[in-house]
Amino acid sequence: MIHSSFDGSVKNDGKTNKIVESNLFDHSLFKFNPDMVIFLNMNGNIVHINHGFVKALGYTLQEIILTPFERFFPSSEIAHYQKLFTQATAGEVLCAHMTLLQKNGETCSVSLNMIPAKFHDQIMGIFVTAKDNTNLIKTEKMLAECELKFSSIVDEALTGVYIVNENGKVTYGNKAFYNILGIENHHSTINFRDYVHPEDIPHLNDVSNSLTHAEKGLTHSFRMHRKDGAVIYVESHAQIITLQHKPHIVGTLQDITERKKIEELHEYFADHDYLTELPFVNVLDLLSLH
Repeated sequence: MIHSSFDGSVKNDGKTNKIVESNLFDHSLFKFNPDMVIFLNMNGNIVHINHGFVKALGYTLQEIILTPFERFFPSSEIAHYQKLFTQATAGEVLCAHMTLLQKNGETCSVSLNMIPAKFHDQIMGIFVTAKDNTNLIKTEKMLAECELKFSSIVDEALTGVYIVNENGKVTYGNKAFYNILGIENHHSTINFRDYVHPEDIPHLNDVSNSLTHAEKGLTHSFRMHRKDGAVIYVESHAQIITLQHKPHIVGTLQDITERKKIEELHEYFADHDYLTELPFVNVLDLLSLH
C-alpha cells in the first residue's frame, strides 16, 4: 500500500515513518470511515477501497480492484470525471457532485472529494472520498413536490394563509393574506404584530401561549390595521408547527369586518326599537303614557 499525508508533510524521520507505515493510517482513513474511500494510482485505477465502497455499489472486491474508477460513472459523466482526475493529478484538491453506478443497475448521487496523495513532494496517487447523498436528494425532491402541491392549492385560495415564526416575522403568506392587509407586494417581508391593533396585542400573546400547550388549533378574532390605516376585524384559525426545529404558527385569516358590523347591528336592535332607535325600556315608558 502507498502511504501519504493530505498536506504533503511526510517527514523523513523514524517516528513519523513508523506512524505512517502502521495500520493506524489504514484503519482511520479506510476501515473506520463511514463514507466510501478509494485510492487511485496515477493511471486512475483503483488499488485500495474500504468496505463502504463495496457495500454502496454492490460489487465484490475482486470486481473492483485494479479497474479504472471511471467505469463506475455513467457515460454522461465520464468526461467530467476525467477532467477532475487530470486536475487532481496536477495537485488540485477538488469537490464535485457526481453519480456512481451500482451493480444492480441503480445509481447513487455522491459528493466526491479528490485529494492528491503526496510522498516527498511527489504525487503518488489520488485519495477519493464519496458521501452517498441519494436519500438526502430523494427527501429534497419529496419536499419540493410537497411545497409545489401546497403552493398550487394555497396560493390561489380565497382565504388568507400565513406562517409566522416565533419573532412574528411572516415567513409565508399567500395572495389573499396580503390582499386582506392591503399590501400589493405579495413577497414583502413584514412582521405580523406590526399589523395587529395595539389593544389586541395582549389577546394575541394569550393565544400564542395557549397554542403552545394545545393539541389542536384555536379559532379567535381580533383587529388589524391595513396598510392604508383602516381598522378591520379578522378571524384566524391557528396552530403550532415545527419548521427547521423551531416553533412557527400557521393559520388562516379572514376579513370579518362586514360580518362584525351586522352582528353589532343585530345586537343594537335587540335592545332598541327599529323605528325610533330608542331603548326598549324608553319605548315602554312612552306607551305607558298613553
